[in-house]
Amino acid sequence: MDSKVSSDGRDDFLTSVEHQFSEFEKEYDKTYPTQEEDDYRFGVFISNLRRARRDQIMDPTAVYGVTQFSDLTPSEFKRRYAGGMELLKDGFKTAPLLPVNWNAKDAVTPVKSQVNSVADSLAKLGLGET
Repeated sequence: MDSKVSSDGRDDFLTSVEHQFSEFEKEYDKTYPTQEEDDYRFGVFISNLRRARRDQIMDPTAVYGVTQFSDLTPSEFKRRYAGGMELLKDGFKTAPLLPVNWNAKDAVTPVKSQVNSVADSLAKLGLGET
């Protein structure tokens, strides 16, 4: 099934949306317990197609389309697959880290020699002298 969404700005993909949804259900083995649930998922599917089309227009170099998650709302996806965590938007917009003096916090240990551990590791890999 070709699930790419056209970026030409027209709504002609909606004429085949029922067929696309039927193919989606077959491809991803989707079944719903009631007709009401099926109708709801169809509506979510349409919303996701519209979002994919809009995103495709915004970034023509990317590829958006139907996936196994196309019947889930963003909040349902977040609950199921992101552990309910709030997904960050626009990167990491958090307060800048303040400098910390790790010596003053007694968090710095003396430097340890790694010569033996490196040599042992190389020998185990067959790269060092044995």
